[in-house]
Amino acid sequence: MCGMRSVILRPHPVLGPVEAMRLRQNFELVASAGRVRVVIDLTGVSALSAAGLAAVTHILMRGRRTRMSMRVLLPEQGSDAGQIIDHADLWRFLASAHGATRTAPCRSLPPLRSLDSELTPA
Repeated sequence: MCGMRSVILRPHPVLGPVEAMRLRQNFELVASAGRVRVVIDLTGVSALSAAGLAAVTHILMRGRRTRMSMRVLLPEQGSDAGQIIDHADLWRFLASAHGATRTAPCRSLPPLRSLDSELTPA
């Protein structure tokens, strides 16, 4: 698709009412810019409110109506945000956006050791 830019909309980890409004406003700015491919990245979302879920579904519906190229990166299926999507039975709807993918659970890593004491001169 020549001449098409890609824009990633990545909300804060807590997708509550205020962040949902911000996500919608950012989408409106992107949509008004013309031909653009939109990626909604929910992989970092840990808490998803009803307003956040409504914003994501609204964006997808608007994108489909206007034939925008849309992609959704879904949160981990076992996460709190993933469970909200599961309870609302929206995995299939959100995944039906072109190229939507679920993310696999991440392997936990050991905590990083602080180097402050090693860098501070005695």
